[in-house]
Amino acid sequence: MENQSMIHNYRQMLKRIAWRLQYQAKKVARHESVFEDVWTKEQMGYVDSDLFVKELLSSLPDRGRFILQKVVIEGIPEREVAKQLNISQKRVNVCKTKFLQQLRQKLISD
Repeated sequence: MENQSMIHNYRQMLKRIAWRLQYQAKKVARHESVFEDVWTKEQMGYVDSDLFVKELLSSLPDRGRFILQKVVIEGIPEREVAKQLNISQKRVNVCKTKFLQQLRQKLISD
């Protein structure tokens, strides 16, 4: 009887560990797909390596690269980036949208 109880406890522990691992994997997957809201699933296939993303970003002006790096990739709030650049938060948002559109056009045209 005690053996059955121990087996049951181990199964419960394994289930909890598996659940935590699944949850962690989902969190990582959500964090890694920062471009999902900008491009379709079909276009997401193009954005599969850091090298490609860096190459895309290098085609932008310095300010655009900085804004997208900080806001989109690193997840820093637009307000913080605006303070760093001494511009308004609204301007950061406009620039972010503009440069994301430019990247989208580059992906579509290539």
